Amino acid sequence: MVSSTVPDREPLEISARSWERRWSLRGTDSFQGLPLIDGTTDGATWRRSRVPPGRGTGGAALDDICRAAPFVHLTGWLEVPDRDPVRWTESQWRSLRREAAEMEYVWRETYQALIEAAYAEPALRALYPFTSHWAGRSGFWTSSDGRHA
Repeated sequence: MVSSTVPDREPLEISARSWERRWSLRGTDSFQGLPLIDGTTDGATWRRSRVPPGRGTGGAALDDICRAAPFVHLTGWLEVPDRDPVRWTESQWRSLRREAAEMEYVWRETYQALIEAAYAEPALRALYPFTSHWAGRSGFWTSSDGRHA
């Protein structure tokens, strides 16, 4: 764990896998524990990155962390320090759209079409979206546990 100077981020999780020579990195927000960045790589790629184990990222912007460690990718979630419900909803849509575009299932195109069709509808886009068992859902609340931000 590497502490962060950004109050709305949990400490950056950096771990080495014991069963293979790989490193993983994961950064989450402190409000809902949602992943903001994550990535996994081998030791050689880690050594070439500019974020060696044990060195903090402090308050670095997420894009800067991804540039320093190219194996790390943005999950689509946005940092929303003021917990604005509109931005939380936008963040959730962004994450769902990225997930749908990147997944590696044979039914990816169908799932992506469902997410994109819902996003294209302004009335649905204004609602907080989430999935359960690969079915699209939406609600008036702005967090996955039913709380308003």
